[in-house]
Amino acid sequence: MNKNLKIFCMVLISIGCLNANPASNLMAKITAQTIESLAQYFNLPKAAIQVDIIHPPKLTGLEDNCNRFEIKIKNPDFRLGYQALWVVYPDVQGKRIQRPMSVDIRIEAPVWIATTTIPRGADLSSENVSLKKVRINRGHYEAPQDSAEILGLVARQLVRENSVIRSSMLKESPHVQRGDEVIVTINKGALQIDITGIIQNEARIGDEVSVITKGTGQRAEGILIARDQVEIR
Repeated sequence: MNKNLKIFCMVLISIGCLNANPASNLMAKITAQTIESLAQYFNLPKAAIQVDIIHPPKLTGLEDNCNRFEIKIKNPDFRLGYQALWVVYPDVQGKRIQRPMSVDIRIEAPVWIATTTIPRGADLSSENVSLKKVRINRGHYEAPQDSAEILGLVARQLVRENSVIRSSMLKESPHVQRGDEVIVTINKGALQIDITGIIQNEARIGDEVSVITKGTGQRAEGILIARDQVEIR
């Protein structure tokens, strides 16, 4: 995934030149330049970008002669869907003019799709996900595209068939599950006691876990230091 998508606060994404044209031709040029700019921003081919201008900018003075114009993003958390872009240009007196326009942005990009309903806690593999090109209008940042970002993880929630897989739906596979049996090591100064316990929550090595010790039935909190060992200090 493109790691630079969220780091710009005021981003210059294009510069163009508009000749004297009827308003329709002027907007066509702005639309075309916006698509080109967004293609660069999202690191995608222009054919993958679709833009509808919902509320066009007021461009008084831009039609009078050939002016340089800029398309700017002012939103530091710029995303797909309904967004605001700014057309910035000098008028005939050279004054810097900024005009907002509302756009609806969609892209066609390869994303992982659930090929079947994936239960919560199930591993993701080539048997239940597939990389496909789809047109999306939100969540581009949360849609992993690299197999290393998805395969081998588990579903944090139920994922329905044909859903776009998003990072928020995934988590690393736990090293232990509720009900697993482990050795519970209790350290008291120079004294070390090992007893058997039952894990009460899923966890990965280094996480805090709850265990219930066999025999006494007491509940204790410790750190999972191996797949089969919890340490209590």
